Amino acid sequence: MARTEPHKVSLRFNGSLKGSASEVSKQLKQLHDELTQHDQDLIKPSSMDKVAKQCMSPFLLLHKDPAVKAYLAACLADLLRLYAPEAPYTQAELKVSIPIGNDTLNWARSGIPSGGSAMVGLRSSGGGGKGGARLHAFSGVGVG
Repeated sequence: MARTEPHKVSLRFNGSLKGSASEVSKQLKQLHDELTQHDQDLIKPSSMDKVAKQCMSPFLLLHKDPAVKAYLAACLADLLRLYAPEAPYTQAELKVSIPIGNDTLNWARSGIPSGGSAMVGLRSSGGGGKGGARLHAFSGVGVG
């Protein structure tokens, strides 16, 4: 008996990710909420291309509002998870840092072997004091 592929769904989000900090924060929260509901194998990657590009806009990456920064980081982590192992960004785009208060979200995809998957995790930078946590993209190989 022939096995059928599961039906893939498209991302429904159609927000603009522009406007006041309050509006952008609401839109990013809505996007994050939808992205977290999807399974990697059941969503059409091409349906996320528009928001993946919007999330890398200087307007969002350089935004001053802490809520916008936090939701943007969550959306980027979701997008990397859903696109894995193929990232929707170039190597240069993946080396973006988003300052969040005393913490920084570092998106670096160096060293992910061919066929490996990216995963995102929180790592303490140590040294005590303030702002010791950093979120990194890691290779799924040898992480544990």
